[in-house]
Amino acid sequence: MLELASLEHAILAVALLSPGFLLLFGRSQFLTGRIKGVASGSLEYLMVSSIYYALAFPIYKSSGGEGYFSLLIFLLIGPLGLGLLLGFMSQKNWLRSALGWFGLNLVHHTPTGWDHAFGGRVGEYWVVVNLHSGGVFYGVWGGDSLASSDLSRRDIFIEDVRTRDFQPVEKDGRKRSVWISEVDIRSIEIIKDNQDVKG
Repeated sequence: MLELASLEHAILAVALLSPGFLLLFGRSQFLTGRIKGVASGSLEYLMVSSIYYALAFPIYKSSGGEGYFSLLIFLLIGPLGLGLLLGFMSQKNWLRSALGWFGLNLVHHTPTGWDHAFGGRVGEYWVVVNLHSGGVFYGVWGGDSLASSDLSRRDIFIEDVRTRDFQPVEKDGRKRSVWISEVDIRSIEIIKDNQDVKG
């Protein structure tokens, strides 16, 4: 049977790490990359939890927080909601822009140029994928296209392959798609056109 002391330690560990984990999990929903596992990220979770507790506990106490519902908000909904908000703000670069007004330059939240190019891309764009073999793919980057967010694998799926002058490949209205492996990609050009990309 589980000893009471070890159960208390487990509950304490969850209480110390869970707000940080939930906050960073919520933030990661808007940013590329993977959230760290508990073993490798426990120090980061503890640090974020400490900051969260320092900021949220006075609000929790001053609001007369008692009962299960207020505890649920304090320990679960609060950190997750704050993480989602911070992730959305990071994706939109609002915090970075605001600090820029004061002459401060934060380290960019996006770990690679690949993630910056594809992580928050909305709308449709022309893409030109240059291959190591010398071949070139032209196409439309839209909602059905995909660039891997896995740091160990950088493949790409283009939803609508086009000719060199960006005309449809298929003349009967069908779309042709292509998946390109990371080992084949030399460079990718992303072109935002003022005219309708689907045209």
